[in-house]
Amino acid sequence: MKDVTRPAAPDHREVLIAGPQVRRMLRQLGWRGAGQPVRSVSEAMAVCMSAALLTGMRAGELCALARRDLHEDHAVLHTSKTGKGRHVPLTATRAVP
Repeated sequence: MKDVTRPAAPDHREVLIAGPQVRRMLRQLGWRGAGQPVRSVSEAMAVCMSAALLTGMRAGELCALARRDLHEDHAVLHTSKTGKGRHVPLTATRAVP
């Protein structure tokens, strides 16, 4: 086993998603625009993706939200990645970036 070595670590990658890519992904998921009723699971996924992009919230934080946590200008997270609660500002925009 002296000749056996670990494989090299892969190069670090950072992927930034540009506006046109976001719009294409949302269209593929069936996004019909803000304020429209959700008719399918893929449309619900588009709404969640849009909310995540607009707020910077993680998937677990979005899933943990209850209606009582949503206010006019912010959302209340009772626990987050750090284990502490926080207030997340909500944007006035209703459009997809």
